[in-house]
Amino acid sequence: LKMSNSDEKAAILRKLVESGEYERLSNKLETQLLESDWYDTVRNEIRQSLKSNPNVNYETIRSQLESHAVELVPDATKIELLKDLKAFLDSSI
Repeated sequence: LKMSNSDEKAAILRKLVESGEYERLSNKLETQLLESDWYDTVRNEIRQSLKSNPNVNYETIRSQLESHAVELVPDATKIELLKDLKAFLDSSI
């Protein structure tokens, strides 16, 4: 029986959480984002958005900046976390 894509994602997430790997990867990501000043950069982008439109709400700012914030994550961070995730998946299959 073949699982659907969403079922596969749910099963992987469950394995990540149950093993503690999800928390480890989340902590690693947070540390790397802090070290790269990503939070400061995104915070400054939010401030600029608020200056140009002080009446903007959270959802509008999030929708405007979310994809850009993801793009700002350093490539080295993305690559390292993907390698860690692949290693976890290879070892758990």
